[in-house]
Amino acid sequence: MISIFPQQSTYKDYFVDFKSKDYPAHKKGIYSLKWNRQGNYLASGSEDFTLKIWSHEKGGLDKICDFKDHTNFVEQLTWHPENPEILCSVSRDKTVRIWDIRVPKKSIKTVQTKGTNLNVAWSPDGQTIAVGDNDDHISFYDYRNFVLQKQLKFEGEVNEISWDLSGNIFLITTSSESGTIGPITVLDGKSLNYPGALETLDFHRGKCYCIAIDPTGQYFATGAADAYVALWDLAELVPLKSFSKENCQIRQLSFSHDGRLIAAAAEDKRLDIYDIQGENEVWRIDCNAPQLTVSWNPKKHLLAYTLEEKDKSDCPIYLFGAKLQ
Repeated sequence: MISIFPQQSTYKDYFVDFKSKDYPAHKKGIYSLKWNRQGNYLASGSEDFTLKIWSHEKGGLDKICDFKDHTNFVEQLTWHPENPEILCSVSRDKTVRIWDIRVPKKSIKTVQTKGTNLNVAWSPDGQTIAVGDNDDHISFYDYRNFVLQKQLKFEGEVNEISWDLSGNIFLITTSSESGTIGPITVLDGKSLNYPGALETLDFHRGKCYCIAIDPTGQYFATGAADAYVALWDLAELVPLKSFSKENCQIRQLSFSHDGRLIAAAAEDKRLDIYDIQGENEVWRIDCNAPQLTVSWNPKKHLLAYTLEEKDKSDCPIYLFGAKLQ
């Protein structure tokens, strides 16, 4: 493993005055959380079939939209890379929907799909939306007219998907048929040809579930069933270091706005925050349940996360930050 970072972390005392606060949100589990590019709105998607938009302009969370068009679990969502008021969601109801928070009653675009949709990514130029389904297809739609441009079928399990910030590479976290390894497939982000991947990256010894792109464009991180978070060099496509969760599957990852911190949601009662310039976690948030999703605000050190709530009639969103209302 290549080590290019100093050992000493500067974050050990940084979070002492931070606190977690919960905000009532959904009636069932919240599968996806994402901040828009300006960091003033947070979107949440739930197994209660709803998609909600929250304003952070007053220091906490205030609901401004409650979208109810989906007829099954909202699995994942993503904001438009340039327009902070447009977002896309995918659902088990076999639809992909586009929403405008200025039009709070109905989705503004809907496309019917053949598969049950699990994952979504928006290209950095805003022109293409990629959708992964439970049959291990990835479908690429032209955002302007929602015409299907290309559909790829993969042999192994397809999990999370993402373009890098340049749009030149497209990354797919996968699993071997046996589930004993979790390769990361790298495609040309423009041609999107497969077979003929640029590279297949091997590190994880278990299904690779999630991926996050560093907002500075230097790194990406992956998490897997082997309980490891791996940090990768985006230019060289090599692993730089890893962080261990000690026999606990990693569900979702998020980079902080400065690219220094990685938050890892996992199947234990401890949400870990890692400094990429350190070796171990620099802070842990003790939770009363495993975490479902996690998302750093793109402008400041403010972390949103959700848990597997025992009381399914009250599933809040948690914020971890210095000044919360």
